[in-house]
Amino acid sequence: MKTRRSLRSLAACLALSVAPSLARADEFYELRHYPLADAERAAAFDKMMAAAVPVLEAAGVAPVGVFKPRAGADGDADHRWVIAAADSLDTLAASRRALAEDGAFLEQARDYLSFEKVEPAYPRIAITTMRAFEGFPKLVKPAAEGAGGRFFELRTYESHSEY
Repeated sequence: MKTRRSLRSLAACLALSVAPSLARADEFYELRHYPLADAERAAAFDKMMAAAVPVLEAAGVAPVGVFKPRAGADGDADHRWVIAAADSLDTLAASRRALAEDGAFLEQARDYLSFEKVEPAYPRIAITTMRAFEGFPKLVKPAAEGAGGRFFELRTYESHSEY
């Protein structure tokens, strides 16, 4: 009898330790890469994104991270990456409408949005939409800037098959 209770207890503990990873809700990510043309356009982009992040978070897209190359790193200092997480693709799509309808955001974004077609802020935006891997943790917003020297590292892996 005591052994049976111990086995039930062990089975319950195992079920609890495995259940959270099996029951996790899907999370979707949108990664945008902006190869901005110069420092003026990068500054206007940074100003716009400072206003965009609270609007996106209010629309259910959180966390949102805006990244630029580390000082002294190889590459173009005027490139920016934006990663955003949401619980559905519909939420990601609706967040664009939320930006377009927010007057305070549009005012802050005016400099960035006013570049002429003949001299745009960027040659193209690369947008990648991804779904979280099963069993991996959700995207977490890091501590305040400068609190830990954290950085975003994007890695791309290739496999011989889908499985």
